[in-house]
Amino acid sequence: MAIWKLEPTEVSSPDWEASTYTKKVFVRAESEKKARDICAGAFLAATKVKFGNKIAINPWQSSFVSAVTVQDSGYQDEGKEEVVGPPEALHHVNA
Repeated sequence: MAIWKLEPTEVSSPDWEASTYTKKVFVRAESEKKARDICAGAFLAATKVKFGNKIAINPWQSSFVSAVTVQDSGYQDEGKEEVVGPPEALHHVNA
């Protein structure tokens, strides 16, 4: 399975209110879409909806995050699809 590096490119967007984590993350996944879906679920944060305001979308599935596969990442490419690092990111994964 591939190791994907997802890295926020524009953290100034209000959409980041919908995420508990805003830094580079490594994910073991079959595809870019699956890697983004994993991050979207792992770092989901509830947001307040104010009448007349735009609803925040989960930024992990947007152009605010770059996604590339990496070789020699130091993370195991075998195992279930999940966030694998860095350790700081693992502390933000929703249980």
